[in-house]
Amino acid sequence: MSEEAKRIAAPVLDALASSGMLNSATVVLVGSSARRSMHERSDIDVLVVHDDDRRISLDRPGEIHLQQDSRSRFIKRLEDGDDYPGWALRYGIPVRDPAGWWSRQVAAELDNPHWPDWRPKADYAKKRINIAGQLLDTGDVDAASEEMMFAASHVARAVLLQRGQFPLSRMELASQLGDKAPELAALLDRLISGDMNSDGLRSGEKLLNHHISQLQGPSPTVSL
Repeated sequence: MSEEAKRIAAPVLDALASSGMLNSATVVLVGSSARRSMHERSDIDVLVVHDDDRRISLDRPGEIHLQQDSRSRFIKRLEDGDDYPGWALRYGIPVRDPAGWWSRQVAAELDNPHWPDWRPKADYAKKRINIAGQLLDTGDVDAASEEMMFAASHVARAVLLQRGQFPLSRMELASQLGDKAPELAALLDRLISGDMNSDGLRSGEKLLNHHISQLQGPSPTVSL
């Protein structure tokens, strides 16, 4: 683990120490911070896996987006086809790993990989698209753009998973889509940069719904 990873996760480590949970919780950098693909609008994503159902709170979260889970629920989510724990095990950077629990899970995933189900991503995208449409109706373009960015990210991940390619961080999704879905890649890039007006968002809504309608079939079984 690098000193940079320690620095990024320092507020989380401090909160764990204050709560007496530093020696039991696993701390992992995930998302664009783990992939070193951060954008000016990126949050710092940190996963904390507890050995029970306890939780911590950050006094000054700043740009940190904290995800917390128990070990048992994390494993259940993985087995149920949730892409988040699968992503974390593949690409996450462990900052603290008491007793080697995380390294054992990574080894187990290498031996018997789980392939996430793309269908929940499509369902999440539909919800985000609906919220974005409602916000556009009220004239709140900025909030609608953010919701549409989340929707486009979910659609991109669903498309990649359905085609047997594991999605990387949000900033890398457009390049992963490449010539497979160039219009979706371009839309995601524009949403991330914040370069969208209401007309563009309406067009984006139609494009995302089109891609969702094209998704079909079960998730493939693909090795790491």
